[in-house]
Amino acid sequence: MNTSDIHLQDWFHPIELNQFRQEILGRQLLSVPPRAGFAEQLLDALRIRTMKDAFDLVQRGARTVAWFQRMDGTQTSAPVPLEAARRLYEAGTTLYVREIREYGRHEQEMANLFGVSPTSVQFTLFCTRRGGTTAMHFDAADIITVQLKGRKVWRIAPNAFAPLPLLGWDPSKPVHPSQRLYAPGPPPVELPANATIIEMTPGAVVHMPRGFLHETASVDEDSLSLNITIVSPTRAEVALHVLKNELLRDEWWREPAYNLQRNDASAPAIARAISTRLSEATSRISPQDVAPVPAGVRDAITTRFLRAGQASFGVSSYDRVRGIAFTEITRFEYHRSAVERVELPMAFVPACDWVNGLTTGNSFDVNDLVRAAGVTASDATRILRLLEDCGLVRIKEGATSLLNANSEIAPEYHLGNSQ
Repeated sequence: MNTSDIHLQDWFHPIELNQFRQEILGRQLLSVPPRAGFAEQLLDALRIRTMKDAFDLVQRGARTVAWFQRMDGTQTSAPVPLEAARRLYEAGTTLYVREIREYGRHEQEMANLFGVSPTSVQFTLFCTRRGGTTAMHFDAADIITVQLKGRKVWRIAPNAFAPLPLLGWDPSKPVHPSQRLYAPGPPPVELPANATIIEMTPGAVVHMPRGFLHETASVDEDSLSLNITIVSPTRAEVALHVLKNELLRDEWWREPAYNLQRNDASAPAIARAISTRLSEATSRISPQDVAPVPAGVRDAITTRFLRAGQASFGVSSYDRVRGIAFTEITRFEYHRSAVERVELPMAFVPACDWVNGLTTGNSFDVNDLVRAAGVTASDATRILRLLEDCGLVRIKEGATSLLNANSEIAPEYHLGNSQ
């Protein structure tokens, strides 16, 4: 991957980029010492040298948020227009420049590198005047900060109150009810005495995992820093995504749930059915439904196939004159859904419908498809090769080789894909 534009390969030196992604990102606090030359390279790449450059970004569509101090000493923020932002900054107010279109390609690059969606990564600029502070708080995102100009002092500590939180918090807010699932104690009133103190000067980099408590101060000079937030899906979110796709294939789960109130006589029976069916659905989900294994080199097609859980088949339209069906096979993944558009003989649609209607994890072979859909063994073989290639079926582990390894994978049926 070409990372020369923003010199991403240098950000965590001497730690290699792949090591940072595998071992540190979202897991450990990391402080990289300052490197003035690195800061200069990044300033050039981001095309920002002065506050005029920052305001020019706002002029071209970026948004500005101003940080204020309330009467009780807590902090708050509010979006402000360009001219107000200029005057507030001159008066000593900290500005946060976000939604910067020009940095979109850098966000895309980092998202690809770290395996998250492009919307999960945001590059922003923190413009802090001398004496500016941010009070203790925690964020629901992994943070990477690069000091570009000036000096800023950070105090950082692990979050014993709410480890790996799903919502941010600061002392001005009540604890959200959902946070009480994993944060039963009283919220902190100050950082612990053993908090890590990091002084950032140009070229210094800090990575802070999601939820770490922190506060900052720009003591004796103005500060400009690049702040990157990375919102990674949790394991729970991935699991719920997979489970939802499995449940919604069954019409029973799409029925309304009006009769689940406490005083409804039918509620207990429905609740028991939900619990039973939920357990059954969960048992059908395999590791390959959660994280598909890339198809390797096919040496053979095996005798047994399984209906994959995170895919569906549908017909868009028919060309009855040519006897062609225009179909879509959708493969659902957490960050995106890939749609494979396939042109098939209309005679193949019943076979695809039969496979599509199978329960996740159902095992079958070519002969089953022949009997169910009335296609020939040769056509069944071609259909199954295609459906495996598109993710609607997968080869059952431990199955023995039966079919001709050198037969085509029906390439003439592929039209293309979209996301």
